[in-house]
Amino acid sequence: MATLKHTIYIMVTGYPELFPHRVAALDHLFCVIGNGYDWKKGQLVYYKREKVRKYAPQLPSIFEEFITNDKLPPEISNLPIVQNILKKHEQALETVKNAKKIATPFYYAGVPKDYKFYPWDKDYSTIFNLPEDITPDWLEGVNETKKLLKKYGK
Repeated sequence: MATLKHTIYIMVTGYPELFPHRVAALDHLFCVIGNGYDWKKGQLVYYKREKVRKYAPQLPSIFEEFITNDKLPPEISNLPIVQNILKKHEQALETVKNAKKIATPFYYAGVPKDYKFYPWDKDYSTIFNLPEDITPDWLEGVNETKKLLKKYGK
């Protein structure tokens, strides 16, 4: 079992483009229907755990070797599509560097002002189907997410 903080850290380091900030991780955990998580012993647990990378942070990239060794030839590195990939890669690396901060409760740096939550459902989203034995950190995450839902709307 994992704490909320550890779960968000794994999400951010494993998938920085999907979870570039804390709000995106909370949104996925508590609002997204069919997100792969289910309540077990008071904590949200990813029920396809064996498919998740075991060691974070790791940032896979087909350009990783080229980027770290500056081996990308100019005729390729100047292509707009490659520039876009390299920019996203740099942003993802920055997200991974800040993963510990992002996993900290109420740390909202990098959240766009117009962020919109997934259209949650009272019957299926985990935020509305809390177990009786929910652990304090996960309950705090639920309450934090409810405040964010009021701020950013549905």
